[in-house]
Amino acid sequence: MTGFSPFFRHCVLSLAFAVQVFAISDENTNGLSDVWERLFNSGQLFSSSNLAHVSTADPDGDSWTNATEAIADTNPFVRAAVERFASENRLKIEHLHDKWLLRKP
Repeated sequence: MTGFSPFFRHCVLSLAFAVQVFAISDENTNGLSDVWERLFNSGQLFSSSNLAHVSTADPDGDSWTNATEAIADTNPFVRAAVERFASENRLKIEHLHDKWLLRKP
């Protein structure tokens, strides 16, 4: 990075480091966070040979795919986890709806 100021080089390197820090670990390249997989799969990564472990699967039948459950940090094998997530966040969602979507100019 010759020709750039030390401040600019510092900003670019800091940004590159920050991006790496927030990247998800995905050893088995299935698009799901390894931390989340281990949390809800007895400390093991999801198996590529198990159809319930793919990102588009819905092993608990709650209409949320594994990818969606990973984002919400809910258990993909327990249907009640999504219902609990929805009830805990309903007030937040309703507040945002009232505040931003129903407000008249």
